[in-house]
Amino acid sequence: GQGIEEFGYSGVIAVALAFVTLVTFLPLALKLAVRLGFKRPERFSVAVTAPIPVARLVAARYWRPVSIGAVIVTALLFYPHFAMQPRFSFEDFLPSDSQALQTAKGIDSGVGGVAPIYIRVPLSGKLDDVSDADFARIRQVHEIVENVIGKGKVISAASFAHYADEGFSRQDIFSAVGPYLKRRFVTDDGTQALVTGFLPTVMPSDKLEATVHTIDADLEAAGIDSRVAGFRLLTTFASTDMIGSMRNSLMAAIIINIGLIGFAFRSLRIGLVAIIPNVLPILGTEFYLWWSGAGLQLTTVIALTVAFGIAVDDTIHYLATYVRARRNGIGHEEAVDFALERIGPALVATTLILCAGTIVVVFSDLPQVALFGTLTVLTLVTALIGDLFVLPALLMSARRFFVSLGGGGK
Repeated sequence: GQGIEEFGYSGVIAVALAFVTLVTFLPLALKLAVRLGFKRPERFSVAVTAPIPVARLVAARYWRPVSIGAVIVTALLFYPHFAMQPRFSFEDFLPSDSQALQTAKGIDSGVGGVAPIYIRVPLSGKLDDVSDADFARIRQVHEIVENVIGKGKVISAASFAHYADEGFSRQDIFSAVGPYLKRRFVTDDGTQALVTGFLPTVMPSDKLEATVHTIDADLEAAGIDSRVAGFRLLTTFASTDMIGSMRNSLMAAIIINIGLIGFAFRSLRIGLVAIIPNVLPILGTEFYLWWSGAGLQLTTVIALTVAFGIAVDDTIHYLATYVRARRNGIGHEEAVDFALERIGPALVATTLILCAGTIVVVFSDLPQVALFGTLTVLTLVTALIGDLFVLPALLMSARRFFVSLGGGGK
């Protein structure tokens, strides 16, 4: 999608500008602050240090059950990941109290819906009138569609059959409706006919796709070379395909990022230990989508992508502090504890700031905007838990693989 492509380019430009700002203007600003008399606070706020003692206790004493639990939970969360299918619906982009949505629901309950689908029926004749064989084909398609979506919800040339029973010819009928309305049923050259069905305006994408597949299968079984079409179908099928592609791209991005972590630290072991803390927040948020019934929508995939990009930074900061401590000669267990004490408050502060800036959109009247905020906050909080509790526990569990890292002590 063009919008998603532009979103990606904007993200790349924003990250590049943020990096340039971080390594140039921020050091200059800090230098200026020091010259103006800035003094570092003696201690962090309790709001950002409160989880650290608990995290250090878990890493020191309960690393084994936490590690085993994290592996089991991650494995189990793959079920909703694969069970959840992409979905798209126009009503998801409207406020829940939208008058247009209420009107659409009223129409659906009253007349069964007015969202059209179209089936092109090829005709063998090329005359102004429709031959008996062609008319029988139109009636067959009409009945196939009507059997799937319901009686009285289909209109075509076969809808005028009762006039023919009264003695009117098909030429008389088509002449009576006029040349413009006639094109709603048969083309001017008589080579194609149109059968139109009407579906509910408010209809989940999975039910719409099932209806279309059923009609297509029935048409194919009848030997009729026709397919269901329409704007509603184009947007639904294209959107669900795009959502599925974006989800696959997100999982590919996770794998690539984990590989880049290992490459950046020049350690396969570091890359492997980063898998669960980075995958767990995404799978946990997908579990919420599966459990709540929100499903995998366009907004949810974008929210997961953005949140993962932010959350993976926490893992990198923690591992960078740990590796630096090891290379300075600090032992493995001491380095794990040092990283928690040194970088933990910054991770908590970053998460609180990002959540405070995002949580305001949770109360939006637009469901998609509110869902975006909810998923972003949920993913960030889950990522913080993974980096403060799961990542140190995994490092402690795999101590034998990290003893030689950096040449530090045991």
